[in-house]
Amino acid sequence: MYFYATATLGLEDIVAREIEGLTGTRCEVDINKVFFSGDLELIPKLNYLSRCANRIFILLLRERFEDINDIYSHSRSISLSDYVEPDQTFAVRATRHGFHDFTSLDVARVVGQAIIDSYLDERGSRLKVNLENPDVEVQALVRDDELILGFNTSGEALAKRGYRVYQHPAPIKPTIACCLLMLSGWRPSSSLLDPMCGGGTIPIEAALMARNIPPGSFRRNFAFEKFRFLDPSLFLEVKEEASVHVNTEKYEITGIEKYKNHVNGAIMNAKSAGVIDTVKIIQADATKWDYKPKPEFIVTNPPYGLRIASKRATLRLYRGFSERVKELEGTKMVLIVGNNWFEEIFPLEPTEKREILYGNLRCFVLKYVI
Repeated sequence: MYFYATATLGLEDIVAREIEGLTGTRCEVDINKVFFSGDLELIPKLNYLSRCANRIFILLLRERFEDINDIYSHSRSISLSDYVEPDQTFAVRATRHGFHDFTSLDVARVVGQAIIDSYLDERGSRLKVNLENPDVEVQALVRDDELILGFNTSGEALAKRGYRVYQHPAPIKPTIACCLLMLSGWRPSSSLLDPMCGGGTIPIEAALMARNIPPGSFRRNFAFEKFRFLDPSLFLEVKEEASVHVNTEKYEITGIEKYKNHVNGAIMNAKSAGVIDTVKIIQADATKWDYKPKPEFIVTNPPYGLRIASKRATLRLYRGFSERVKELEGTKMVLIVGNNWFEEIFPLEPTEKREILYGNLRCFVLKYVI
């Protein structure tokens, strides 16, 4: 059985590394996604345990095409009879990249009709469409001349953890936060500081990692819970196995934030995630903090100067922060920025630089050894 996990563009290898660690299977890294094989048990396991993937899909089809008629033909060749019962509803969500003489809506319409026709041939009944709240969802990905169809096992994106009760105006996605933590090389035995923690996502996710608390444990539901072909005991087994590894140890994980309302919000989020006793959230200014004791790792998502701060204020912040941390010899630092301003200010060259696509915003992940 084949699967793929969707990933943030530029961080696919981090997602692959995580999935390989969770499953023991080799992954094929592709644009925005990671392919792998396994058994049905991976559906609840990865949805419940993956910290970095966006969604988990059963791979239904991966083919080349020339025109919209090929898309219909390929889509009609797949069988959903093993996955969908006649009384269940479905929807097709399509995305398209490249130059084509058709739109994403055309792709969704054609794939949907092909699925209906194929199911009618197999089962003798017509599947019903529900675009608002379907029982099952098929993803159609078109990139240049490649068509990929996937069966969504996650439902909402896995970044929607369920613990966030305070919404910072410019939050980082938990999945990206975990990718940054993995990229930094941080381990729970080392001290970690986020000097501009906002709503607390990075320190909270670090605490969840350190304590082996499954990121899916806060979710109300997953799409796979509606799958009648999936034995519910598989999910129970995953949860029971994961619960054995949860610990209540203490770790050196700190977040500092300048503004009181965000500090209060970060504390609320940490309480909601059950890690308020694991992280320290402190009101302080990253440009004035003494950074003692010296943190072994800094992972942070500073303002980009695009949404909630002016360019002038952001440059002032970057200069002040740079002056404070440039003397922290041996500290490893990873940060995500929306431009090259920090790189131009900070006196050291990054040991690694990645370009990622965060929504529609091009960002850069910078890694330093100070």
